[in-house]
Amino acid sequence: MRRHAADRIDELGWHVEGEFAFRYTKLQGEWTHDELETNLGHAIESGWYFQGQQTLTPRWFVATRVERLDGPPLLTAPLGPRQTFAGTEETVGFRITPEITLRASYRARRLFSQPDYLHQAMASVVWARRWF
Repeated sequence: MRRHAADRIDELGWHVEGEFAFRYTKLQGEWTHDELETNLGHAIESGWYFQGQQTLTPRWFVATRVERLDGPPLLTAPLGPRQTFAGTEETVGFRITPEITLRASYRARRLFSQPDYLHQAMASVVWARRWF
């Protein structure tokens, strides 16, 4: 298949991530940035998240996550506003056994091209087991 110079897509991307843990605290974060040259022009996309977890006692922990994604305008409105996603989540957890954890969370998200946040309450039972 032959490709023409006009069909070429160039990309430049950056990605940085890190994790820091001390005592009973764990912090993580990530940032990405992509620049794309497409047939419709230059597009820039970026995103980041930050999350932390604090162990309160051997059984109780709390965690939070904040994230944001930012992208180019919709193809149907190329001169319109950039598309963004934003979210936050707060969690409290209780370890019943080393393998079973109960979690309760609150999450707020604003989806791409939506003006308002969606709110969710969640509960889960997590089973984790090391196999090796």
